[in-house]
Amino acid sequence: MLSINGKTKLTGLIGYPIEHTKSPHMHNKAYEFLGLNYSYVPLGVTSENLRSAIDGIKALGFSGVNVTIPYKETVIPFLDELSKEASLIGAVNTIKNENGKLIGYNTDGQGFVSDVEEHFSFDFKGKVVFLLGAGGAARSIAVSMLMKGIQSLMIVDAEDAKASALVRHLKKHFMAQISYSLVESKEMYNFLKTIDLFVNATPIGMHPHTDVVPLKKVEDIGKNVKIYDIIYNPAKTKLVEIMEKRGNQCANGLGMLAGQGAVAFKVFTGKSIETGKMIEFLSNE
Repeated sequence: MLSINGKTKLTGLIGYPIEHTKSPHMHNKAYEFLGLNYSYVPLGVTSENLRSAIDGIKALGFSGVNVTIPYKETVIPFLDELSKEASLIGAVNTIKNENGKLIGYNTDGQGFVSDVEEHFSFDFKGKVVFLLGAGGAARSIAVSMLMKGIQSLMIVDAEDAKASALVRHLKKHFMAQISYSLVESKEMYNFLKTIDLFVNATPIGMHPHTDVVPLKKVEDIGKNVKIYDIIYNPAKTKLVEIMEKRGNQCANGLGMLAGQGAVAFKVFTGKSIETGKMIEFLSNE
């Protein structure tokens, strides 16, 4: 049982609204599991109070906080330093207080990478990846995969401008082969025949629209391709159901959520915890 005393170190989550969050349960269970004297609390902060809340991290001596919607980008000007990954992504979801110096990290992509590695026994180096989506989640996933040394990446989105802008940004920083395509194009389907990993980083298939798939011809995906859908509600999207029946190895986004939590946990405490253990805590909420 978690015990609060005069030596308890504080961590938490800043966002708005925040009542739905699973993070306090996950982190507090992890602290209890490892016997660490920490406590993680939800911190609902309205936009006009964001600057004051960030200053409060220092004033109240928090070890660090996570940051969620809608503040992952707007929080950046209030920080002292960014990690390389956060800088490349342009968003922060974890802040560490190092003796009054606030350092911003982005653990979303790292959470994805660690879960893929653990779930599939997958080595990203030299791999060919298809990434559906060009939003915030896709951006963090793309950066983290490229930092892991993938050989080739195609980003596919319904909005040409969004996908092309992301590719231009990534090409400034990475030497891998990076391209983009519109959904359902000939180029997209040709690329699908060459891939090792398929990632759906869109909300297509999420509850309550669970009867849709992100591509018309999912059968063009090879049977040896690993399928990762960042959606975890439902636990199995239509895409995952279809691909599992074809024999593909699949995973949902619960592990990404747990994985980013595990990375943030280490940022806060310096201690490691397995993604699988964080998944267990989330599943037993």
